[in-house]
Amino acid sequence: RSISIVVPCDPADGSINLYLRSTRKGGGHFKPPRLVKFRATLAKAWASAANGEALRGRLVLSIACYYKRRSHVDPDILDLALGDADSPIKAIQDSIADAGIIVDDVVIVRVESEKFLDPKRPRVEATLTVRAHG
Repeated sequence: RSISIVVPCDPADGSINLYLRSTRKGGGHFKPPRLVKFRATLAKAWASAANGEALRGRLVLSIACYYKRRSHVDPDILDLALGDADSPIKAIQDSIADAGIIVDDVVIVRVESEKFLDPKRPRVEATLTVRAHG
């Protein structure tokens, strides 16, 4: 069994850096509004795609993020997207739990993540699959 989503959004809004920078003076934590919106948008898509079904067992998460901005790190790669391929993984996993499809993201035993450049249609495409074997 698999559940897939395609969500028009900026994958940069789910960056792990937003989690890492969320500490306030005094030790409290908060989630920036753009991260909260990113997770909520994805959670709504996951819940709709799951249609009330929860997934059980060991799960594999495949992610393709389409960023709107180009990286200038290597001038020979003209279609290299700005942002790390692993940056939005935590927020995407949390959105699956937020949707109630899984109890905790600890059941996701494998993650495959790719990034692409698409300035006209930034988005997150993801599939959560029950792993067939151990």
